Order: sequence, then structure tokens, then C-alpha cells
Amino acid sequence: MAVKARMKSVEAGIQNGHSLVDEDNDDSPGKTYTVFSKWILTNRESVLDPKILVKAKELGIKKKNKTVQTLALNFFTENTVKEVSKYHALFAKVISLLLSPFGGWSTLLGGIEQLCREAYPSLVPLSVPKIIMEFYQANILEEDVIKQWGTHVSKKFSHTFLSAPGEFPHKLIALLM
Repeated sequence: MAVKARMKSVEAGIQNGHSLVDEDNDDSPGKTYTVFSKWILTNRESVLDPKILVKAKELGIKKKNKTVQTLALNFFTENTVKEVSKYHALFAKVISLLLSPFGGWSTLLGGIEQLCREAYPSLVPLSVPKIIMEFYQANILEEDVIKQWGTHVSKKFSHTFLSAPGEFPHKLIALLM
């Protein structure tokens, strides 16, 4: 049931232009990422990191920033804080394959933001700083990227009406200081 609800959320975001858009194919926006999302949700418990990379390569999205966002949106649940360490290696590998790691970091933060705001709003006040700190301590995110992300309201990854300036990062930035 949770998988169906998450897929509806992902598909609704794609249809509204707030989520994943397949930049290379204007005829079918989001189709590739929808296929990837469904595959992840179906195989999340049993799939190993290499198979995920093989599937991303099959779909032609292995080296795309939005792949990182798709992974964040589909691997994590309401227990994200506990789940992050399980996927450190996967996120580090996917981000290392990108032409620009900055884009991967940004879409990872955006994916976490979107997941927490749209699927698990209860995570926003206390868990988001912990989630981001987990990625920071694993050397997957850099301090400057987190600070830059925290200085503005995200319109790309979340609905504008859900965004409030400085809502996420103030506790996290205090932890980094």
C-alpha cells in the first residue's frame, strides 16, 4: 500500500512538472524516471547496488543528476535517518559518475527535500538535519553545498506553497559550525 501511495505521489509530481522530467525526450516527459522509480520500489528490498547501476545504464540515466533525486525519492521511507547509512556507497558511486558532482549534490538535497515535504512531512522539523548530517559525515555532501542550499527557498524540487525560507537548514548549519 505504501508503494502505491509513493508511486502516485511521484507520478503526480511528474504530471505537475514538480518532479522528475526526462530532459532528453520531450515526447515523454518523466517516462524514463517513472520506469526507474517503479523498478526501484518493486525491487528496493532485494536489489544490490550494481544492479541499480545496470538498470540506470539500461535506461540511459546512469550519469544524469536526476538519477540521484530518483534514488532519494524511492529508497527512503519514514525511517530515512536510519536508512541513510545503508545507501552511502550507492549515492557516493552515482554522484562520482556524474560530470558535475555539484549537480548530484543539489539533486540529492532536492530529493531529500521533496521526499520529506511531500511524502513524509513529519520528518521536516527534526529529521532533515539528521539526514543531511549523515550524508555530510559520510563525505557524500560538502559543507559549502549544504550552506548554499540552505540559503534559498526551493521551487525546483517542492511546491512553492510548501517552502518557507530558512525552514530546513538553520539547525543543520548550527551543527556544522
